[in-house]
Amino acid sequence: CKPHSRFSKQMATTEKRAKGVSVTKSIAYGNIAFSLGKKAEEGKTHKWVAFVRGAKNEDISYYVKKVVFVLHPSFPNPKRVVEKFPFEISETGWGEFEIIIKIYFHDASEKPIDIFHFLRLFNPSEGPNLNPKKPVVTEFYDEVVFNSPKEEFYALLTQFGDETPPPIHTKYTEYFGTYDEEQELKRITDIARKLKAELQQTQQKYLSLESESNQLTLDIQALEASNNSKLLRL
Repeated sequence: CKPHSRFSKQMATTEKRAKGVSVTKSIAYGNIAFSLGKKAEEGKTHKWVAFVRGAKNEDISYYVKKVVFVLHPSFPNPKRVVEKFPFEISETGWGEFEIIIKIYFHDASEKPIDIFHFLRLFNPSEGPNLNPKKPVVTEFYDEVVFNSPKEEFYALLTQFGDETPPPIHTKYTEYFGTYDEEQELKRITDIARKLKAELQQTQQKYLSLESESNQLTLDIQALEASNNSKLLRL
């Protein structure tokens, strides 16, 4: 059973649709940042690439019409439109900021999806990286679920059957992560199991502290009762 993501597509009309059918497509998105080293110009410390791709490096242009990247307004032409594979843009700069990524589909009745990706130039756990050969890669896996798509669009989505189109190597393929649905589900399950264990430990600590607090309250009450008894005898 595949988990539905926040990108689940709802049908816009009811005519000529493959009713009761859902088609899931796996994608990855993010950015790669290369330090330009000590010779970098002022205000241009990094070259970076923002992208949307198939999770297995396949060409997704058979169902994706275009991808729009909205950059920080300080960039010239901050709204970049990419209408063919590979869906990526490159720039140089020095700062990190949020990129809005809009994915449009060949069926105009399918609403585009919005992704908010924070451009990373630095790895927070490693500090500044001045090695041009060791880029910072920040990417995420997700699934786009099309519910009851139009028949024509359904034909596009399913033209490869249960198979994924063959991977295509591009300039940045070597830096991309590898995703597998079963592995991703296992990763999510492992995280859920870890969180459940941590929650149980927290609950046990709470119960232990509550028990200690109750015992302390009883001890105080007993001490107060003993003191009151002594005063009465006086």
